[in-house]
Amino acid sequence: MTFIHLSMATSGITFFRENIGKLEDENDEHMPIGFEVAFPSLLEIARGINIDVPYDSPVLKDIYAKKELKLTRFVCWAKNIHLNILFLYEYISKYI
Repeated sequence: MTFIHLSMATSGITFFRENIGKLEDENDEHMPIGFEVAFPSLLEIARGINIDVPYDSPVLKDIYAKKELKLTRFVCWAKNIHLNILFLYEYISKYI
C-alpha cells in the first residue's frame, strides 16, 4: 500500500480543481497522443481510492466522450490494423 502525505494529496487535488478548466481551452492537436484514453483511466484509479475530483465537470465529460469515440473507431478498425498497446488495453480492461 502506498501512503501519501495528507498535505501533498490536498495540494494535488487543489491543483487539479484549479486547473481542470484549462483543458477546455486546450487545442486537441497539442494534447499528447492517447490523452483522451489514458486520462480517464487515471481518473478511475483516483475514484477507486476515493480521491474526490469533479467527475461531473463538463470538460471531463467531453474527454470521456472523446475516449469512447476513439475506442469505438479502433474497435471498428481492429480487424485490419494492429492497435497500439495502450488503446487495446484500455478497451479490453472493461472486460477482464
